[in-house]
Amino acid sequence: MWKFQHPTGQSEINDLHLPIGQPVRLRIISQDVIHALYLPAVRMQVAALPDRYTDLWFKADKTGTYHLYCSEYCGTDHSVMGGEVTFMNPGDYQDWLTHAGAQQGKVAAGRALYEAYGCAGCHEPGSSVKAPSLAGLYGSQVRLADGRTVTADEGWMREKILNPNGDRLAGGGKQVMPSFAGRIPADELATVIEFLKSYPTAKAADATPAGATR
Repeated sequence: MWKFQHPTGQSEINDLHLPIGQPVRLRIISQDVIHALYLPAVRMQVAALPDRYTDLWFKADKTGTYHLYCSEYCGTDHSVMGGEVTFMNPGDYQDWLTHAGAQQGKVAAGRALYEAYGCAGCHEPGSSVKAPSLAGLYGSQVRLADGRTVTADEGWMREKILNPNGDRLAGGGKQVMPSFAGRIPADELATVIEFLKSYPTAKAADATPAGATR
């Protein structure tokens, strides 16, 4: 995914809003492998390198919404590492910063991260993996394979994401979820949990099906 943060603090994932007629400086780094942010609309490409910041500046002169891509092959999900850049008149951009940008809360960002890390591919209804539903998980009582019942609070969900083999769920399903320890930054993990806390409610039993534990 692409994560963007504006100087005033507003953040976006896979979308970028910018003013026209003003110099824009991009300062970029990668958290894993080499990527390249490519904005064909302004004929700009900048490498995203692990453990090293790179900089590039440009100035857009036309409003509109255009595609942005990763132009450096980076792995199996390279083809879906894209988004949109929206160039706006300066006044509209300031309005966006004040209202729409400021209102993009942790829940919306958490949903984007939840999808980007592949959680939705296993935990959403209809998945072939048949992982437990996460709807209504936060605050519910979860049955474990050792007979205990625990409350799915923030701490428990954080530990379950980082160490899926701990506190195995009741139901006898096969444990197939990989550990996210060392793979997800602490701030992103907290944002995902904010999304899970707001997930639509469902019966607590939905969190512990007889299928594969996830």
